Amino acid sequence: MPIEAQRPINITFVATSLEPPTKGQGRALGPETLASYLKKTTENLNMTMVDLQLEKNPDATIYALEQNPDIDILALSVRYGTFSQFKRILESLNNSDRVNSGQLHVIVGNVMPSFLAEKLVTAYPWLVVGKGEGELTLQKYLEAIQDHQNLENVPGITFFNKETQQIITNKGEYLPKSITSSPNLAFPEYIKNILDKEGVIWVSSSSGCPWDCTFCSVATYRKFTGIDKKSRWEPRPMQDVLGELQELYTLGAKKFVFADDEMLVGIPAVSNFDRWNEIADGIQKIGPDIKYQVSVRSDMIWNLHDTPEIRIARETALTNLIKSGLSQVYIGFESGSNTQLKRYQKGESVESHQKAIETLRKLALESNTEVIIGGGFIMFDSLMTFSEIIENINFIRDSKLVSHGSKDFIGDVFDMIRVQEGSRYKQILKEKGLLGNPIPDTLFYNYKFQDSKVEQVALTCIKSAAELDDFFEALKYTVFAQALEEQQLGHDLPEARILNWYLIELRLNDLQLLENLSTYHNNATIESRDQEPQIISNFRISRNKLLSKLRDDLLNQVIKDQTIQTLLLEHLKKII
Repeated sequence: MPIEAQRPINITFVATSLEPPTKGQGRALGPETLASYLKKTTENLNMTMVDLQLEKNPDATIYALEQNPDIDILALSVRYGTFSQFKRILESLNNSDRVNSGQLHVIVGNVMPSFLAEKLVTAYPWLVVGKGEGELTLQKYLEAIQDHQNLENVPGITFFNKETQQIITNKGEYLPKSITSSPNLAFPEYIKNILDKEGVIWVSSSSGCPWDCTFCSVATYRKFTGIDKKSRWEPRPMQDVLGELQELYTLGAKKFVFADDEMLVGIPAVSNFDRWNEIADGIQKIGPDIKYQVSVRSDMIWNLHDTPEIRIARETALTNLIKSGLSQVYIGFESGSNTQLKRYQKGESVESHQKAIETLRKLALESNTEVIIGGGFIMFDSLMTFSEIIENINFIRDSKLVSHGSKDFIGDVFDMIRVQEGSRYKQILKEKGLLGNPIPDTLFYNYKFQDSKVEQVALTCIKSAAELDDFFEALKYTVFAQALEEQQLGHDLPEARILNWYLIELRLNDLQLLENLSTYHNNATIESRDQEPQIISNFRISRNKLLSKLRDDLLNQVIKDQTIQTLLLEHLKKII
């Protein structure tokens, strides 16, 4: 049903939430980015924002929104890991008289809906799916609704055409960030609510990624928007990035996490580091007490092809970033094995990983500033060998990414590759006959391992990690939050050291399990006695001793923070 001419369109952005919500989820960057752009381009528009992580009863909130006669459009942004909630929302909307009568229009976007667009519209013909980056798509969609036009001319959407009874997908159209970017916050009150909940304040300085790793679908996602290979990575205008940071800082935000898939992109040329220096200088002018985190490749920190002059310029720019508040660098290592890195087509080596770690530690020491190094790691993939597993273990140990006396870390020891829709790794496994069926309600596929013994080790380790999943996430987040607090305060917290000790001990125990299982299965013969049950039993005994000791420390108030006590004890009750 068309909206009456001359009156404003009322659009409510809704961000789905993990269940239960986590503090680490933080700011829903996508809806805010879209709303900021619409403020520049679209008149006669009222916008509101609802983030379901802030709602006590998300289902009741959705029902209230769909019944609200003042709302014309619901624009849903579907976060990773929230598909079960998203399906409940769709079912609720499917039973709404306002939706079925055309009084309430619904458009959804983000990564998962983009890849599942046809399936979603088939199941819910009233639904419109925006594929890829949504600024121009949403602008043209609003114009079509306001001007009573059909949807055939709205770029980048999938919808059901009632006249032809067909599902139509319109080709995406690309607008550069110089046009779509804005320094202005769309919903300042929303930011205040996130800060009150101690949520992460995500910020973006670029879109996409210039690389094309086999396990990743970022490049495919950007193609939905009509972006060619040369534009896979695109920076926002620096004045917009710094302008947004200034507004956030004025609201009280002093800790930021850059959401860029690849923050520090460059080529080996001295002039390239101007952007890094501009970021550093701008942040220092905004506030000397800002701390922030970025995600990078290791060869952006240390590059084999650098001339001495370029290496000096690179390290000078990195030092400026550290002095401006760069407190954590998350490096996408993914592997400590050169053959596995080649399979992932990372275009990097174990040497570049090691040199990047050494360089950051050196620059942090020279700057008298703490910089925590985190790392993404995909321990298991379908084609891996036992020798690659041992190389990964050695890299983690030798690099001191799981080590007492260091806050550096890797995300998960037992992470298994997720074979995504739109990734080249999916095609590789299909050609080898190892690809399984799609996993329902996700973008991922089941798969088999090339080596059944490696598969047995991987599944055993994944199963053991899953037994502590909720507790381990709570412990990781607590340690991470306390590390950030220590950086903000400028001194160590005794409780943070204790909790970090437990986290490292548990991870070292995991690594020992992996090493013992890999060594055994790689050398086992048919005649040899099955030692796996004993290896697993020893692992569990060691782990339970650690968990029991932590429980006693919490009960005896060695950890005095009441919030931490309650959180961790609640999880420990379920596992010991």
